[in-house]
Amino acid sequence: MDYSRLLRKRALYEQGKGILPAVTVQSYVQAFELEYTHHSTAIEGNSLTLLETKVVLEEGLSVGGRKLRDIYEVVGHHKAYQHVKACALQGQPLDEAVTKNIHAILMENIMVGGIYRMWRYIFRALLIRRLHQMRCTVR
Repeated sequence: MDYSRLLRKRALYEQGKGILPAVTVQSYVQAFELEYTHHSTAIEGNSLTLLETKVVLEEGLSVGGRKLRDIYEVVGHHKAYQHVKACALQGQPLDEAVTKNIHAILMENIMVGGIYRMWRYIFRALLIRRLHQMRCTVR
């Protein structure tokens, strides 16, 4: 795409944005962020649908039958995008420190998922041990 054409489109957007109510602009921004997160994670193999991504991000609910990793990827991507927007508003350059922060945000939930799985196995082992002490059978 021609850069001058892109700048003209941006100018048209800025003109129209002032006419629209703030609620409308906010809903467009929210819809863009939702679709951007969904499509970006889908490219990487995430199995959540657009509607499931919306439920995770807007309602804060997990989706049954889906991998925790997929849910964590969506949440991490959205947080990382918000961080990039904040850095851009502050005029921060995209340097090594910002890039490392983005990576840390993306991996935060993935690591939490690993810790969650570890605790789930520990809890299950403790539960089996307790049931065994109570002389119950576990199948």
